[in-house]
Amino acid sequence: MSKSPRKHSLTYEIALTASLLESAMQKRFREEGVHITPQQLAVLALLEKQPEGVTMHFISEKTFRDKSATTRIVDNLEKAHYAERHHLPGDRRVRLICIREEGFKVLEIASRVARQHVELALYDISEKDQGTTIHVVERIRKNLKNI
Repeated sequence: MSKSPRKHSLTYEIALTASLLESAMQKRFREEGVHITPQQLAVLALLEKQPEGVTMHFISEKTFRDKSATTRIVDNLEKAHYAERHHLPGDRRVRLICIREEGFKVLEIASRVARQHVELALYDISEKDQGTTIHVVERIRKNLKNI
């Protein structure tokens, strides 16, 4: 028995699915009047967990984004009054990014919309299939980190 030919590779399917999830989530945010991107949501979620603030380097590492993309995201969060930069006491070279009150508000709404979106996306996918998929994606991510 030969394997049936695949239309696309696994990594292509993962990238395509991630792109579709992101664009559909962005559309849902707009429909709900939430003026934020999925990337900004990820950064706000990081900031919420670190009330003392984090560095740009920390955000870049945790979101797997390069420095310029991270800077654009933080700049836009700052313009929207969702985050702010502060100098680290005792070391003016280091700037910490902190979430602001408006950021907490939009995070709460965006997180609710995102949870609903993910529930719809995973509607008829069993816990077992989800677990297997998570395991495979984690292995791919681990392999990529070792390159």
